[in-house]
Amino acid sequence: MSRKIFTLVSLLVIASMALTACGGTTPAAPAATEAPADPVVTEVPAENLADTIIIGTWQQPRTFYTSANNQAITVEIQLVYRPRFVLHNDFTYRPNPNLVDGDLPTLENGGAVLNDVTVKAGEPIFSLETYMVEPAAADTQTKQLVVTGKIKAGLKWSDGQPLTTHDIVLAWQKNCESIESGAIDVTYCPYGSVEGAGGLFTSYEAPDDTTIVATYVPGALDPVYFVNVFDPNDGYGIQPSHLFKDVPVAELVADERATGGDNAVPLGFGAYKMVEWVKGDHITFAPNEYWTGEKPKTPNIIYRFFSDSTAVASAIIAGEIDATAGGGTGLAVDQAPYMMSVAKRGIINYSVDKNAASFEMLYINYYDPTDTTFKTPHPVLSEFCVRKAIATGLNRQQMVDTIYYGDTSVVQQPQLPQMVSYDESLGIIAYDVEQAKKTLEDCGWVDSDGDGIREKNGVKAAFNYVTTSGNAPRQKSSQVIQASLKDIGMEVTLNYQPSSVTFSKDVLYGRNFNTIQFANNFSVVDPGAWLFGVANCGQIPMPANGFVGGNYAGWCYKPASDASVDAAYLTLDKDKRLADWKVVIEAYFNENDPADFSAGGYPVIPLFARPSYNATDPGLSGLTLNSTEYFTWNIETWTLTASE
Repeated sequence: MSRKIFTLVSLLVIASMALTACGGTTPAAPAATEAPADPVVTEVPAENLADTIIIGTWQQPRTFYTSANNQAITVEIQLVYRPRFVLHNDFTYRPNPNLVDGDLPTLENGGAVLNDVTVKAGEPIFSLETYMVEPAAADTQTKQLVVTGKIKAGLKWSDGQPLTTHDIVLAWQKNCESIESGAIDVTYCPYGSVEGAGGLFTSYEAPDDTTIVATYVPGALDPVYFVNVFDPNDGYGIQPSHLFKDVPVAELVADERATGGDNAVPLGFGAYKMVEWVKGDHITFAPNEYWTGEKPKTPNIIYRFFSDSTAVASAIIAGEIDATAGGGTGLAVDQAPYMMSVAKRGIINYSVDKNAASFEMLYINYYDPTDTTFKTPHPVLSEFCVRKAIATGLNRQQMVDTIYYGDTSVVQQPQLPQMVSYDESLGIIAYDVEQAKKTLEDCGWVDSDGDGIREKNGVKAAFNYVTTSGNAPRQKSSQVIQASLKDIGMEVTLNYQPSSVTFSKDVLYGRNFNTIQFANNFSVVDPGAWLFGVANCGQIPMPANGFVGGNYAGWCYKPASDASVDAAYLTLDKDKRLADWKVVIEAYFNENDPADFSAGGYPVIPLFARPSYNATDPGLSGLTLNSTEYFTWNIETWTLTASE
């Protein structure tokens, strides 16, 4: 028996023992998603190839109801059984030939059209005055973007039921049905449909099983319409209508057939299907017999969960697992020197992609989260001079040198260097401790009592910082942040929380933080949506909109806000968009309006580009790091040379 078969059987025995030890009877899963009692190897692989590939991670999904959860590990795992309709490889977009029928729709090929329409007074329109969707004040002539996408006929869910465009529409409808959906992003929900709805779609329909039509609100344009037509939830929110069409959203978000759990697992439509999730231990995948594309080269995939990155590293070196990612879900970057030395001895393979579309950042809340109405300025961080001093006082190069051993670089603007909007002539964040001290002193923050911490009007220059626990790079960078800011007279209290807590409405999504560190993985590398989320006043999560939106800082400077929405939703002209982004980036570096604390820049401080890296068994083939995708993006092509 090979190690792979032995490990698979061992995991199943452990799971069985755990259920028995709990006592009682385990409820039966619904027939459509019931995990086989004994998901043994389903087919014999080619000679000398292993039947199972085991991936190790320390991060665990909170839920697979991904409209309400964008943890990195959830996306990474979901790609195993729910591939994207539009592939985001190497900063480009292309249709997934297994799912999409033909080319992506464009204005040039007729898949998208701009119609002349008359908007009646009172009907929703993208206002050119407020740059938001609102009722038209009077009858108005404008353009309306309509996009038609085609998926392949004959697609099926992993339970054998048809997968149609009605399923894609259902997910959108559920997200827009009620705030109880927990949806993180309701930008594309119709105006007035749900709290915080952005109103960008007036309708999203499936006229037949393979056609989907996205009708934008009159006046709005979307540079990545060819992606969003196939699912404004980025391809992951899709839900099987044969299971959930008549299920209220409040019940859906707790249904294990959608979230995953001990008694049921979510359906997929990729080369693999999920057959079991034993929380805290492992997830098992087997070939999806209803997949119409090329069959996966390895029959079984197992995700094993470990306590921390050290345990993951030990497992890959010992041959207990076959692959793990770096960064947020697997290996810690501080393990790189040792992992490279192990790789030189041929025990593992170790790869690094410095061009990854991700950067680490420090988000700053302009408001005091202890005021649940978010109307009170933060006593320290609401001042522009404080945020500027933090930016210039952070030794970000030390983070690069000590955390990534020079395998990455400092990011000088709040955007990827690879983005077309990136222009260092518009400003950079220069490390200058003395200038940071002077900036604080010039605006009244002084250390009058000699304790090393500045104060102003009786308020200490002190605040808390939150990031994910179990993440060595973030813990190291947090220590650099704490030490750097102490050098300029500021006190930072560190707080580490599990990712399931950090990325929840208890912390980030509820803006319950002073400063918070996390990374953004840019699966859509057009800068429009990102800078819109950073700079648009309407994107500030508030109690009134159900805390929907990406402007976690609360930055609101009207010229930058207007420019961000123009580039994101009002023009497809490249030169006009470049001019808009210039406005946003220039505003980012300036106070803009001294009378309005929310107008000043530095809402988010970029720290460093986060490279992709992974460690694998030397016998693993097919894994290809991609700058704009998670490492599981082509997992159906992976093979592993078996070892006895």
